[in-house]
Amino acid sequence: MELKIPTCAADPRPGNTPYYIDPNCPVCGTQLELMDLVFPDPAVTPEGYWHDEFACRKCADGLCYMDLPPKEQAELEAAFADAEASAGDKW
Repeated sequence: MELKIPTCAADPRPGNTPYYIDPNCPVCGTQLELMDLVFPDPAVTPEGYWHDEFACRKCADGLCYMDLPPKEQAELEAAFADAEASAGDKW
């Protein structure tokens, strides 16, 4: 079976583990899991899972680790930096 490189949030990751980021929690080292499995919503079926959002079941701190390709990650970080700069003290 050929490995399909995920290109969007809807693309499942191989083994439901992060493809682009470290698969382990940066705080405690536990393997990250799909956020929809760590914090389930009964109204969301597996077909509605976001496959780019991961969380740590051990920390259970609500943090979301985004599994994005490097270019998208850089764009997102730039957008946050711009928003923070334009918000000034309100951020």
